[in-house]
Amino acid sequence: MDDFFACYDDVLRSLVDKHAPLKSVVIRMRPTSLWYDGDCRDLKLKTRRLERRYWRSLDTADFVRWKNQLDFQRSYYQNKYATYWSSAIAECRRVSRALWSKLNALLRPPAAASTSGHNVNDFVDFFVNKVADVHSATLSAPRAMIAARQTPSFSQFDPVSFKVVHDLLVSMPS
Repeated sequence: MDDFFACYDDVLRSLVDKHAPLKSVVIRMRPTSLWYDGDCRDLKLKTRRLERRYWRSLDTADFVRWKNQLDFQRSYYQNKYATYWSSAIAECRRVSRALWSKLNALLRPPAAASTSGHNVNDFVDFFVNKVADVHSATLSAPRAMIAARQTPSFSQFDPVSFKVVHDLLVSMPS
């Protein structure tokens, strides 16, 4: 009887190894955006739930609900981002060091990604194949309807002259 269980175990292990091989996954923690809070997280969960519902049903009404939610999520994030940075800069109005720190965080380009074992040709091949796959999969799809949307502006800033900026920079401690 032990031989049968050993054989059964070997067959199951070989099937699992073949169809669902063990993979190592590296999870990198990215710093969260300072403006991204619990409301943003809840909104994202709702959007993802509607997306999953659409992909399960492929119903047009579910698609419309998902896309409307996605548009709302994007505008909410943009609003949240603009509001956060506007208030952060307004709070530092009289403290030049804090103001420059906030402006540096806002205007700094994203940190460079770590290097991997891929080369430029792998990158090009991947995207050429990906674009070809998407193109062939969407040949019969209707054209997308993209609606224009309002974006917040920096209306709280007053225009300043070159001389004002120059004098402010010169007066700052080094």
